[in-house]
Amino acid sequence: MMRNFFSIYILVAFVTVFSLFSCSNEGADPAPEDQGTMIAHYDIPDTDFQLEIYGQQAYQSGYNVMGLRVVDANKDRVEANITVNPIMYMDGGHSHGCPVDVPAVSLPAGQQAVGVFFIMPSMNGYWELNFTVEGAGVEATFTERITVIDPTDWETKYGSHFLRTTYQEESYFFSYYWMNGKPAADANTWVGIAYKAVRIMHGDHMMMTFEPVKDLEWNTISWMASMDHGAPENPMAMEMEGYAGHYEGKVNFTMTGDWQIANHVLLNGESVLTSEEVPAEGDGIDYFSGDVFYLEF
Repeated sequence: MMRNFFSIYILVAFVTVFSLFSCSNEGADPAPEDQGTMIAHYDIPDTDFQLEIYGQQAYQSGYNVMGLRVVDANKDRVEANITVNPIMYMDGGHSHGCPVDVPAVSLPAGQQAVGVFFIMPSMNGYWELNFTVEGAGVEATFTERITVIDPTDWETKYGSHFLRTTYQEESYFFSYYWMNGKPAADANTWVGIAYKAVRIMHGDHMMMTFEPVKDLEWNTISWMASMDHGAPENPMAMEMEGYAGHYEGKVNFTMTGDWQIANHVLLNGESVLTSEEVPAEGDGIDYFSGDVFYLEF
């Protein structure tokens, strides 16, 4: 039986977001053990400083919540401005960036939050992160080649959290993050992310930039196919003030295990993401197909 989704309406607005992002890390130095999981660290050229990056296990396709900070040779934090510009170089010569913004999370003191929405893993090409660091008498620019994985490749995984669709001949990208960093058997506060690709001419070249998408009605159902049951109380995700393209809601899980997050997303009353329940046949189980996020925890 198909489950009902509920919807309300939000005002329409679009704000262009480019792949370039600048941030500053400020505040008192915390103890190293308070920083969380370091996924990478890079030597800053011609200095004794390092750039440390904290996040969820690895760079992954979809939305990455990361904490950045600069430290000296003694691992003491250095106040600095950090600019991040991701570029994907495709086989065949094409290149593109991805959305970069600020997530609505609290990180350990001394880390600056940045959200990088990799729109594909490192397949048929490679990603580079271009950094500029300014502060403490330093002005450095450097580039690091990275590997962006599909989250389902994790040995310990929170699952796939990236969807791409086409609506009115334009590409839309969807992802999400957990406010507390990971899911639990509880009512979890989550934030859905929505961007669209915009192609513009820059001189003789076509460029792709990204706009956060507003005016969405984003509804979800949490479903555990292996146990053939769902979880109640998944209210519609509401647009967050001051965080364009971010929608805050609740996703409820009644136990640990493998879950689906089925999505039904409308823009101007038309479906952009759609999940449909597939009824069980014989001794089978119900499950959702279509635009679904999968996770295990």
